[in-house]
Amino acid sequence: MDALALVEEHKPEVLILDMDMPAMNGIAVIKEINRRGIDSLHILVLSGYYDRGVIQEIFRLGADAYITKEAVPELLIEVVTNIGRDVPPEKLKPVPGLLHYRNAII
Repeated sequence: MDALALVEEHKPEVLILDMDMPAMNGIAVIKEINRRGIDSLHILVLSGYYDRGVIQEIFRLGADAYITKEAVPELLIEVVTNIGRDVPPEKLKPVPGLLHYRNAII
């Protein structure tokens, strides 16, 4: 069963999505999520590299946060907690080069 089918079946609140996957990259997955009308899902994109253009594109497509794999585990936990609880944008604290939220300027 592929990840998209699992998302449709289990309806998680938060999806941690790697940018580089064998079958589809993260942008293609987000586009497919949008095409299927899955709109109650918070998406955190995890990436091994920092690319401002990719960050802007995933936010345009509806992802909630972008974090690099260099971030410490505690930061990842904080992000999942924040986006899963719909924390107001003014309370979110981006970390330049490691973490960005959709509603924060990059």
